[in-house]
Amino acid sequence: MIAVNQLSIHYTGNPVFEDVSFVIGDRDRIGLVGKNGAGKTTLLKILSGLLTPDTGEIIYSQDTTIGYLPQEMVITSDKTVLGEAMTAFDKILSLQAEADQLLGEISSREDYESVEYNRLLHRLEELNTHIHTLGGANLESDAARVLNGLGFRNSDLHRSMNEFSSGWKMRVELAKILLQNPSVILLDEPTNHLDMLSKDILKTALLDYSGALIIVSHDRDFLQGLTTRVVEFRDRSIKEYLGDVYDFLEARKLTSLQELEKLRDSRRVREMDDQALGKLSYEKKKAFEREKRKIAAQISKCEESIEKAEQEIAAMDQKLAAPQQYQDVITSKDFFDRYNYLKNKVNHLLEEWEQLHAALEQLEASESA
Repeated sequence: MIAVNQLSIHYTGNPVFEDVSFVIGDRDRIGLVGKNGAGKTTLLKILSGLLTPDTGEIIYSQDTTIGYLPQEMVITSDKTVLGEAMTAFDKILSLQAEADQLLGEISSREDYESVEYNRLLHRLEELNTHIHTLGGANLESDAARVLNGLGFRNSDLHRSMNEFSSGWKMRVELAKILLQNPSVILLDEPTNHLDMLSKDILKTALLDYSGALIIVSHDRDFLQGLTTRVVEFRDRSIKEYLGDVYDFLEARKLTSLQELEKLRDSRRVREMDDQALGKLSYEKKKAFEREKRKIAAQISKCEESIEKAEQEIAAMDQKLAAPQQYQDVITSKDFFDRYNYLKNKVNHLLEEWEQLHAALEQLEASESA
């Protein structure tokens, strides 16, 4: 169990979130949702120990181990797929090397009654127990089994990592996490750059995982069935919803997680702080109003572009879901080039939404100054 107690963190003097508290149970499946920049990735980094909060604390139960797969990572490895996956066992392999060295030393000694001989025997027993606890009996076959489960063929296992795309490299990183079998897995937008088949393979692997799972994602279909609780980041805090992602969307009267971006910013554009505007001169009021209308137009244009791209992606996903019917189409390079282009376009448009939101916040801060 992990207890998050009154966490707060600021960037450049501005709060990302404040006084966040919740509990992560041993078998919890939690989806983290909310607008870009609300603090979801920041929380994962704090939980994994990569960031330190300004205030608050995290209490981990004994023997808690964490596996963290970030949203973006540069994977450079000259190893084979299997060789890279085997690095998950570096600790076990180090223990095995020490055990082999001790065994050789013990075999060469004849002082069976000495204190040193008995110390070596005791240490060897400790090592073997630790190796067994970590599951060190069939490392290579375990690695191959997990890689097969993530879509790698046996013939792929001895190919160089450099031959694979970033999406396939991400699967190897996930395999390493699964092989280490941590008590908690943290995933940040794991379906980015994945096609529909790859998402299904990833989802199946996570369904078989028995520990706690915390996922940041805008993909409602991927979250459906994986999560039993949703934590929404909103207004520099969080709100918890019991149930799956569709229960959350129904409670929030939304149809997709992307609408968290659109609704939030659109409401800010419509809201007028009469009290703050009363402090401005007539000329400044008009200037701020013009700027608000300009941002509103940009937001509207982004919203239309996102909707159009998402509709095209949905149509392509339908073809990917029926590979026999559309085999000639979905196996073409042009199809996947277009698919990846649209995915990246949506991501860039969402980033533009975030920038517009920041610009709007600065404008409102000036109004109330």
